[in-house]
Amino acid sequence: MSPSREGGDQGGPAVGGHRCSLVEQSVQAAAQVADELGGAATGAVTQAWSSGIILAGSGNTLKNSKIAYSAGNGVALGGSGNTVTNNNIHDTDYTGTYAAGINLFGQDATATRNIVRISGRSAVNIDTYPIVSRRPSARIAYNDLSGTGYFSADQAPIYACCLKAGLDMKESRIDHNWIHDDHQDAKRQVFYGIYLDNGTSNAQVDHNVIWNISGGRGVGVNGGTENQVVNNTELPNAYIHGSSTSNNADLNNLSVNSSATFVDPVNGNYSAAANGSSDQRGKG
Repeated sequence: MSPSREGGDQGGPAVGGHRCSLVEQSVQAAAQVADELGGAATGAVTQAWSSGIILAGSGNTLKNSKIAYSAGNGVALGGSGNTVTNNNIHDTDYTGTYAAGINLFGQDATATRNIVRISGRSAVNIDTYPIVSRRPSARIAYNDLSGTGYFSADQAPIYACCLKAGLDMKESRIDHNWIHDDHQDAKRQVFYGIYLDNGTSNAQVDHNVIWNISGGRGVGVNGGTENQVVNNTELPNAYIHGSSTSNNADLNNLSVNSSATFVDPVNGNYSAAANGSSDQRGKG
């Protein structure tokens, strides 16, 4: 089916068909939100799923594209089975709302191999407000995420939230991402590299490398259970932080102090060198 495209003040192109591909697009000012500085909660939530390039329908793909300068999302994935891969997305969500460089609010969404940098809030957001089902079944992998948190403190480069009953992340996986170098502001510290907030449960978080986050913490869990946080490398703290974090697995995470030595950190090899100092909590 051919894609349907819709534009307007609130968002960029909308693809509402099935199995469509957008390849090598270059979009600037993907969303110029009318109430940019409104601050109302309703407006903030609306911007999270009605701005940017919107992939609705099912089986649609955005790849090899450049998306920049959006007041809201860079790209938003609704519908089911939609994919955003191998894109360069930057300077998004300059209103600091629940929008993000990539916002996943559909089901079975995939975000892989993207560079997402410079965002008012998060780089990747799993946003449950418009979701009927509480189980997004998302895959977030092999992304390079940096420069988040310019206008918001209670968030993370990868942020999942917020149904009252808790977001069920069963069949969702967050893995093999580089998460680093948030916006360094003492008033707006990004407390975690990955934050499973407000009862988010059953997520698998593995093989991520997290460094130079101003809050100094790797993975945050607020009220969730049965999250599997394993095989991550985080500087300086690898363990789960947060409140009411019962029955969460914290295994084989490499926590590295300031005196640790890596094989080749400049080129992205964070394997511990033979003379390095590290703490692999929970191993065995």
